[in-house]
This record gives sequence, C-alpha cells and structure tokens, in this order.
Amino acid sequence: MHGRIDLFEQQGAVQLYVESIQPAGFGDLAIRFEALKARLDAEGLFAQDRKRPLPQRPTTIAVITSPTGVVWHDIATVLARRWPMTRVLLVPCRVQGEGSAESIVRAFGRLESWLKALDRDGRAAEAPQLTILARGGGSLEDLWSFNDERVVRAVVEHRLPVVTGVGHEVDVTLADFAADVRAATPSAAAELVVPDRAEWLGSFRRAGDRTAAAVARLLDAVRRELAVEQRALDRLDPRVQLVADRERVGLLLDRAVRVAEIGIERRATALRAAGADAPRPLLARLAAARATLNASASALAVLGPQATLDRGYAIVRRSGDGAIVRRPSDAPAGTGLSIRVAEGDLTATTEGSA
Repeated sequence: MHGRIDLFEQQGAVQLYVESIQPAGFGDLAIRFEALKARLDAEGLFAQDRKRPLPQRPTTIAVITSPTGVVWHDIATVLARRWPMTRVLLVPCRVQGEGSAESIVRAFGRLESWLKALDRDGRAAEAPQLTILARGGGSLEDLWSFNDERVVRAVVEHRLPVVTGVGHEVDVTLADFAADVRAATPSAAAELVVPDRAEWLGSFRRAGDRTAAAVARLLDAVRRELAVEQRALDRLDPRVQLVADRERVGLLLDRAVRVAEIGIERRATALRAAGADAPRPLLARLAAARATLNASASALAVLGPQATLDRGYAIVRRSGDGAIVRRPSDAPAGTGLSIRVAEGDLTATTEGSA
C-alpha cells in the first residue's frame, strides 16, 4: 500500500490515506510485465511452432546492440575466435533509457530495408542469415525496453531468425519469449550461432582418418584379388601350360615305353623258356616307337617358344595389362614394357615409334 498519514493532535487521532494498492512482492513494472506477457501469448506470438531453426554455418550475422558497450566487443570477439569466416554486421541502437525501445524498432526497420535492397540488386547472397539482439545485464527498469510491445512485435515480424542475449542468465524479457532462440548472455548468443572451429577441425581430421582407413582396407582387398587373379593367369600362361603339357607327354611316353618293354621282355622270357627266340617284328616295332618318340620330342623343342627366344627373338608385353605388343600403335610413347628374352625379363619405356 502507498499513501500518506495525517495526525490530528487535538483529538489524538492518526488517519491513513491509501493512494495505491498492489500485491505484496510485485512492483508496478512486474505487474505490467505479466499482463503484457499474457496478452501477447494469447495472440500466439510466443508459440513454439513459429520458432525457426538456426543456420549451421552462417556466412553473415547481423547484431543489433549499442556500438559503445562491451556487449558488441564481446560478441565480435567470440565470433572471431570460434568461426572467423563469418562476417558480422553491426546495426547500432540505444538499449537503455528513454527512447531506447523506438531505437531498437528502428534498427530492425533499417535492417529490413537493407535486406530488401539486396534482393532488388540481386545480391541476396550477401544478406545475413540470422540476427542477434543483445545488451548487458541490469535491473528490470534497465531492461524494460526489451519488454516493450513494439520491440516484441519487431522481433516476431523480422524475416531472419532472431537470437536474444539480453542481461544475465536470471534476466528474462518478453523479447526472449518472442525470439527463435534465447541465450543466457550476449557471449552465449555468439557461441550458439556459430560452430567451434577447433571442434570442426577435429571432426574433419577424424573423418579424414576414417576415410583413409577405409581406402586402405579397400586397396588391400583389391591387392588380394589381383594376386589371386595373377596366380590364375600364371597357371593359364601358354608358356607354363606348354611346359606342363610337354612334361606330361614325356611322362606318358616313358610310361608307355616301359609298359611295352616290360610286355616284350615278358614275352621274350616266355619264348626263351619255351626254347624259342623273340620275334624280330616285335623288336623292330619297339625300336621304331623309340625313334618316333625322340623325333616328336625334338619337334616340340623346335616349335616351342623357348627355342624361338634362344634364336634371339623376344616377346614384348605392356606392363599395365600384359597384352602382347604386335604393332607400334599398341605402345605409344611413355608406355611401360616387359620384354622377355631367352634367359629372363627386361623392363623398358617407349619413347616413340619409327
């Protein structure tokens, strides 16, 4: 209760004149705050479904605050430290005292006009992606400009997402309810709107390490597959196959000769036991078979690639795919070559064709 007291000395009486009454613990500004909050909330200005998400890495940020206070310096310092690639646009205004609410609303208006001018000039890429509204701490009276209905509506109608950093953590204004995101302090608002470059670089390095490890595993798997294919190709190499076939034919012929000799020897033994000589035609066939075998082996040796290499010829292949080079166009300048001669392999690189 607020009022005055009158004293009537002759009668010995005291009289109290009450001029105003308000609930205990609430001041006039607190009552106005709650009443305006309830009315604006009923209009849906504080609804969560109208809150907009913040861009992850904004290229430009607008800051509405006083140009002479420490708040502007703190915000600029935090932004430069955490994400120096971001441009910061200061929209100056008064944040305390008579006319401060009108100054804040005019700052929003100037920013809106500049955004429209950028759109007209085709320079929308230079426009900020969000706006920070900030000021330092103070009493309820000091922060009252941010409870002004005009400021609240300017925040709601602003085309960009708005982050408020007004006062200290315990200070709450109506502009905080209207903003898309409320930060506890101006510095906290700056930290909210940009990533930390140290954390970003760390995550980037970790992603690079994971990528390098994945590529290494893939290359190892490919190398193993190539080794398997190389072994299969080696088994299918005509030279290797020819040597194997020659050895197999030789073994089969030797086995056949041994079987024939054993059979002839047994027959001759049986004939001798019976008192007769071994038939000459059979011995003649055996000698002829041996002569044929020797001639075939000599022919295989002459026709084999090794005999050709022994005469001074060579087999030229491309190093990359192993294809045989038959004409100059198969190996343009700079092509790596593998040259097989009689007693080994040589490597070479083409310089051009004659």
